[in-house]
Amino acid sequence: MHRKIGFITPNNSGLFLRNCEYRRSSIIDNTETATRDYNCVEIYGTPVNIGTIKVTIAGATYPSMLIPSKEFSKDYIIIAGSF
Repeated sequence: MHRKIGFITPNNSGLFLRNCEYRRSSIIDNTETATRDYNCVEIYGTPVNIGTIKVTIAGATYPSMLIPSKEFSKDYIIIAGSF
């Protein structure tokens, strides 16, 4: 199942979003598996243009007996340039 975690503007910035991956080992059968952590978002890649890149990450929390579900959205600005 693919989940949309956010958006990067402009689309051709060279940056991408993905959920973090971590390795989990099993002592019982001596195996290692890679799983996704849906509570962690990684911005990866190399900017290909000079300018401002906007990263929007959005999601929602699960409800509980005491707290209702809540949506959130956070914007990050990355300024790519030559130094």
